[in-house]
Amino acid sequence: MYEVTPGDASVDVRCSSASEFLHLLEPIRGLFASPTFIFRGVSSDRHGLLPSAHRPKAPLLTPNNVVVSGPLDSLRTQCGAEFYTIDRFFKIASRHGVRMPEDSYVLREELDEWSVLFQQNEAAPYHGRVWPSPRLFSLIALAQHYAIPTRALDWTYSAYVAAYFAARPALNNDADSICVWAVDDFHRQVDRVLAAAAKRPLRVFTVSGAENENLRAQRGLFMLHPQSLDDPWARFLPTTYNALLLESLPLLKDAVQFIRVLLDGSHAREVLGLLATAGITRGALYPGLSGVAQEFEDEQLMPPRRAAPGGDTHETIGLWDKINKAARRIRT
Repeated sequence: MYEVTPGDASVDVRCSSASEFLHLLEPIRGLFASPTFIFRGVSSDRHGLLPSAHRPKAPLLTPNNVVVSGPLDSLRTQCGAEFYTIDRFFKIASRHGVRMPEDSYVLREELDEWSVLFQQNEAAPYHGRVWPSPRLFSLIALAQHYAIPTRALDWTYSAYVAAYFAARPALNNDADSICVWAVDDFHRQVDRVLAAAAKRPLRVFTVSGAENENLRAQRGLFMLHPQSLDDPWARFLPTTYNALLLESLPLLKDAVQFIRVLLDGSHAREVLGLLATAGITRGALYPGLSGVAQEFEDEQLMPPRRAAPGGDTHETIGLWDKINKAARRIRT
């Protein structure tokens, strides 16, 4: 049975089994059948909606490629470390001839301009600048999908994909509850129309799946908080994206509900086994031989699948008996 309780920043729906968990997330008849819902899966209910570059001990880079632990004290040092991390990712890919999204002279000039800016020690050059600029969004999205710390928070239009990303890391630590965050993006879309001139601290965006295979396979989208550098020495304060999303809806924030679907981490293996029967696997979500090899490893950890056909939902009880009976009539 489901247990519904109010949390600090969400309504929590706790499930008692893997089948309950996935039934609630089922895309056609589940709780979130509306196509405007977006989802994020995390391996612990203790994880809030904070991007990787803003979490404690986030590995970020200095101009000399020295790793420092974020988050850092000031806006200039934090945003600069985020830039140098992304820039290093881009330069390594470029050196090896890897195709990058929206790569052009314009993008490379943009990166050079940011490199020069973050070496300035006076406040004046930062006036009017906002980190990151939209030209870098596609690069940041790609880096995020390859585990580079960024201020982008990845979401998906698929509840089952979110369930996979909640369950897979929990195989190594099932002490917590796995968690799928869900929010209806409809209210944000309407608020943008009704208050078109409003300033919004949080951006929700997508990029081309043609240049990001992981994004395409995972049906991904992103949240990102651009920050003004007018006061570069101001203290940097990490803020959860659920709070920033509410600030971004001046008219409809009271209509927004964050929902967390929770399940004890001990059920993670069963969740992954059931998702595999629906085609949600590492190989499907990470196209290419690397994903295939990782799926091969994952299969060794999965519980054996049921050999016999059939289902145990209310709608399918006894259905196989009727199918077999009808088949016997055909044969006779």
